[in-house]
Amino acid sequence: MSQPPVPHRWPAVMDARTAAAYLQMSRRSLARLLAREGVRPLALGLRLRRWRRADLDDLLRRLGPGPAPPDGLTGGDPLSALEAVARRAARQGQARPRASRRA
Repeated sequence: MSQPPVPHRWPAVMDARTAAAYLQMSRRSLARLLAREGVRPLALGLRLRRWRRADLDDLLRRLGPGPAPPDGLTGGDPLSALEAVARRAARQGQARPRASRRA
């Protein structure tokens, strides 16, 4: 799934693709989150829906900070986080990574 380039400024009103990129999630996750949290789009036409950036920002404030990362993954270095995951997988006997479904 390719995402649109990140604009220098996010628009005040976004389509689903841009809103998903703004929140750094897939469009499917965006749809589930918005439905669960009751964030309604602006209906600008028969099939033209847009979400206000202010509504998305309010949603983020409402949700607050995410959960703390698990033990061993608290370092800011992505490489150390990957190493911690590899060590944990090796301890659990799952040292071989699963094959990716991407073609």
